Amino acid sequence: MKLEDYKILNTYALYDGIYLGVIWTAAFVCFFGAAYLSILAQFNTMLVLCTPFFVAYRLRLMRDNGLEGLLSFKQGMLYCFRVYITGALIFGIIQYLYFHFLDNGRMLNALLTVLQSKDGADLIKLYGYKSDEVIKLLPRIFTPGNIVIVSFVYEMIFGFFLSIITCLILKKSPYKQI
Repeated sequence: MKLEDYKILNTYALYDGIYLGVIWTAAFVCFFGAAYLSILAQFNTMLVLCTPFFVAYRLRLMRDNGLEGLLSFKQGMLYCFRVYITGALIFGIIQYLYFHFLDNGRMLNALLTVLQSKDGADLIKLYGYKSDEVIKLLPRIFTPGNIVIVSFVYEMIFGFFLSIITCLILKKSPYKQI
């Protein structure tokens, strides 16, 4: 890979990662807004499911416009993974800010309400735990930092596997003449 191609790839990946972070943030807002307006749940699902298609579309644009139509698997993986890392970092910062400053324990209280119900207690017993222990332990586990770290790890794992599929579909090598 030439230095110029690497710079182009990094520039596209940075901007597209910012766009992906905005899409995930919009899905996050729709997730919480669904409690007040039920149609936002469909928008949340739609935004989350459009993630691989968005990254594939932006990869194709980068390949055709920035790299003159040629893209190796390695270049595609580097681009996709950088997009997912940038998007996950932006989304993680926004999640942390929300849970630390705006949530005020509402999500934890909703989870505790579910777990304190009869069905929640049955679910906890099904896994072999005591309800009282889980309810006491949950506030220590359910901190903004833990939520963001778990979310970031899941985004990276799914991003890695989606990157492989996307790059296998969109790689384009130069034709070799015989």
